[in-house]
Amino acid sequence: MRLAAFALVMTLSTGAQAQSGSQACVVINGIDLLHGIQTRLARNPDTLLFTDDVRVIRAQISAISDRAALDAVQSNALTIKGNTFLRFLQNTRNLLLKVSMDDPNSVTPHFTAGVRRNLSNVETYLVELRCSADEIAAAEETLAEVDSRDDDSDDAVRIVREAAEELLNLTNLFVFAGAALIAIVGMRLWQKFSARQRRRAKRYVTSFTTDYRLTNRSMAGRLVDINCFGTKLRHAEDAPIAKGARVAICICDEWVNGTVVWTNTHYAGVQFSRSITLKAVQQVRKGPAPGAQKQNGVQLDAAS
Repeated sequence: MRLAAFALVMTLSTGAQAQSGSQACVVINGIDLLHGIQTRLARNPDTLLFTDDVRVIRAQISAISDRAALDAVQSNALTIKGNTFLRFLQNTRNLLLKVSMDDPNSVTPHFTAGVRRNLSNVETYLVELRCSADEIAAAEETLAEVDSRDDDSDDAVRIVREAAEELLNLTNLFVFAGAALIAIVGMRLWQKFSARQRRRAKRYVTSFTTDYRLTNRSMAGRLVDINCFGTKLRHAEDAPIAKGARVAICICDEWVNGTVVWTNTHYAGVQFSRSITLKAVQQVRKGPAPGAQKQNGVQLDAAS
């Protein structure tokens, strides 16, 4: 087990070193290309290669960072060697700020004595830093393989991300379906509970003469019992009420809508569309005042 782990560490370490060496060769080759073009421009910029040279410089300098250059030449900014290459990269960027693609001579003022001296110093270091053509080709091939593996890794990450998103969508769907199911079951249970409460609610016996409306007719009737949720109505003998009919009953000078839930020859059970107050129930229970001839606007002997 330990040998396998050690072999894995060594393999990863060797791969990292190979990638680092390949990167250094590619960076040094890019610096060498920038150096050769600028050396040519310093001698004579007015050639047919001018526009191509500027494009190559722009492409190469954007691909080489200061950190990558220092790593490639195995130095740092505090040494003469490292400072020479950093100054070279900055001089290259300054050149691009001054150049005009329509005027080759626009770069001539850039190549001062200091810039030319820097080009000479870079050339000195490049003599021992340059990679061979075979090393450069191998380095580019290695980096291409690394990029390919990175692409494969990106694809794997993308696939995992897409799978996670799909799983999340399915999870959300299940959560939504579960919430909907809970809401439906809860509503059913509440309806059953409410119905049971209505059935169990205490009914008060009364004899309350009043009017009720059925379709377009208004008739006299009498409430035999009542609670906040419904009442038992003694309807007119010549006007039976069908089960499911909509009816309005005048209770304490207000019309209360309801639905007939059962019926027979003389009576109908009415469930209010909206519960009435306990105060209204108590007023119905009290009935008319002593000696009153009417109750709720109806003659007391209108319904028997």
